[in-house]
Amino acid sequence: MQSSDRWKSTIEWWASKRAGCVVEWDTENPEWLFMSLADQYASSARRVLQVGCCSEDTDCQTTDGSTWIKAKSASDVDDTFDLICSCAGLPVIEQLDRVLAADGLVVGITTSRLHYIETQEIFRRTPEWMPPQCSIKAISHAIENSSFEILMTPEYFGASYCPDVDDFTKLLETSAIAADFDASKDAELIKDIHRKLMHERGIRNTEHHVIYMLARRS
Repeated sequence: MQSSDRWKSTIEWWASKRAGCVVEWDTENPEWLFMSLADQYASSARRVLQVGCCSEDTDCQTTDGSTWIKAKSASDVDDTFDLICSCAGLPVIEQLDRVLAADGLVVGITTSRLHYIETQEIFRRTPEWMPPQCSIKAISHAIENSSFEILMTPEYFGASYCPDVDDFTKLLETSAIAADFDASKDAELIKDIHRKLMHERGIRNTEHHVIYMLARRS
């Protein structure tokens, strides 16, 4: 599956966050599916807003008329958009309502409750993307009193393999998997990771992503 140049910086960002770890998806790759859906609807959109689809130090500007917001909230924009693409979980619904055109769509990708659950059970520290904001149930709850309806919320499972402890430590340092991670302070927990999660192919964890699409209620 090919993706437009619109997502080059996003692909590089996702790859850098994985720090050498690889993911094998049970079915299709949800990140590529998200980009394909976003491109499909962007082709007929007049204005596109992309939220959190690259890092703070990445140049995300494109020449196709899209507006990029890095790790900021949709509250930082005042214009109206036909399509909002979000790689940053579920933005505040009130802000989406404000900046989305009447016939616009929201396409997003987020982690969910089972993402890296094996590591979560060892660290027992809740990261920012864990409940309530990033589960399928939470998406339904978030739009209950809004003008939105859910068009789709498929979930995707995969297995992440990090070759060794050093790669996994880098992953923890560049992600929100373990809140307030500190390699020195968490040395004993890293040992537990190695002891409990190391397989023949490396340190194994579950990947769990949700793609969601929202539209105005008819």
